[in-house]
Amino acid sequence: MAPKTHTDFPILPQELVELVLDEVAGLKSPKTLRACALVSKSFCFPCRKYLYSDILLVVDRHGQARARRLIKTLETFRKGGFTADVRSLTLILDVSSKFYESGPTFGSRALGSRQSQKLKHTGFRTVERLGLRETSLERLLKLLITSQLTTFGLEARGGFIDWGLHLKGEIRMEAFQSLFTHPSLKSLQISHVSGLDNSFVAEALRSNSLQELALISTSLPISRITLPAVQFTNSHLRRLDIRRTSIREILRTMGYSILSIATPAFRPFVTFTGLQTLVISAHSLDLDLLWKFILGVAGTLETLEIEELYWGCELIPYIPLTISRS
Repeated sequence: MAPKTHTDFPILPQELVELVLDEVAGLKSPKTLRACALVSKSFCFPCRKYLYSDILLVVDRHGQARARRLIKTLETFRKGGFTADVRSLTLILDVSSKFYESGPTFGSRALGSRQSQKLKHTGFRTVERLGLRETSLERLLKLLITSQLTTFGLEARGGFIDWGLHLKGEIRMEAFQSLFTHPSLKSLQISHVSGLDNSFVAEALRSNSLQELALISTSLPISRITLPAVQFTNSHLRRLDIRRTSIREILRTMGYSILSIATPAFRPFVTFTGLQTLVISAHSLDLDLLWKFILGVAGTLETLEIEELYWGCELIPYIPLTISRS
C-alpha cells in the first residue's frame, strides 16, 4: 500500500477562490495573476479571465503576427468564454518601426530566393490594401465585437499616424466604425492621429452609451457636414478631452461655425445635457466658437481644464478651473 503524502493542497470552495482573485485583480498586476494561475486548476480559469480582460496590442512590423497569436488563444478558450470577458482594447501603433511598410523577407533556400519572397509579400500586402483579403487585425476586431467591450484606445507612438495612409495596409477603416458605435463602449481614446475621419467622430458624439471621449493631438480634415434632419441630444457623455486637437473642426462636427453661431435661431447638431468635465487647448482664433460651446454646456459643467491657451503668439500656461455649485 502506497504511503500517504501530504503534498496536496487543501480544497477550497470555488466561490472563495474567486473572492481571493477578485482582490488580486484589483492590484492591477498581471505578473501576480500569472503566478496565481499556476497554483491549481481552480485558480487557472478565473485568472485567465482577468488576464484577458484588458488587452494592449503593439502594432509594428510584427503586429499582424501578434494579432494571429491572440486570435488563436481567444478562439482556443472561446468555450470558456474568454472572448466575452474582454473589456478593454488598446492598439499602440509604433510609428518608429514603420509598421506600414513591407516586413522582413525570408532568405531560406527552401522557401526560394529573398527577392521572390519579397515579391510574394508585396503581393499579399497589395491584396490586403485592395480589401480582398482580411488582415489578422481586422479578424481580431471582428472577434472582439462579440465581447462586452467598454474601453477602446488607439494611440500612435513615436510620432503621428495618418488615418488615410498608414492604416490602409493594416486595417480597413470600416472595421473601426463598429467599435466607435459599439453598444457597450463607455470610453473612446484616440491620440496622435492626423486626418481622422470626422464621420467617425460624429458617430461617437451621437453614441447612446459613450461616457468618455478623448481626442488628443488629433486633427480632422475640413468638414463638409450638412445640417442633419434630426438633431441629437447626448445625455450620457460625462468627460470630453480635446487637447491639442483641431478645435474648429471638432466643433464644426457638432454644428458650430462662425456663420451659424451668429444667427439668432442657432442650435448645434449635438447638444450635451450631462457633460461634467471639459479639457481643452485653445487658440485665440477659436475663442468665439469655443466660448459659445462652453456656454452651451455650462449648466452641467463641473470642471474646465485649459491645458494651453494661445493668445496671438503668446502661450498662457495650464489653467485648471473647478466650478462649484451650491
